[in-house]
Amino acid sequence: MAEQAKPKAPPTKRTSAERAAKTAEAKHQQNKSVKSTAKSLITIAEQAIAGGDKDKALTAVTAAMSSLDKSVKNKVLHLNTASRRKSSLMKKFQKAFGKG
Repeated sequence: MAEQAKPKAPPTKRTSAERAAKTAEAKHQQNKSVKSTAKSLITIAEQAIAGGDKDKALTAVTAAMSSLDKSVKNKVLHLNTASRRKSSLMKKFQKAFGKG
């Protein structure tokens, strides 16, 4: 005779803490990616400023500032942190190319 199949056990319930931990880890990975991109764009902008090409530097600085603004909007970075980084970047740009 064929053996009887075992009844399936019901899936175990996950606690709210387990769900929260999984969500927190997913958000952490996404935030890490956004921060890394912003830092990379800042580095590219600083290199463009050091390179001496004003148009290229302006484009890179604009992209870096936009990335910082988006990260603030999505609550990845604090407003003051982004403002400080943008200010520092603009000081470097103005020192290299003047205000005008």
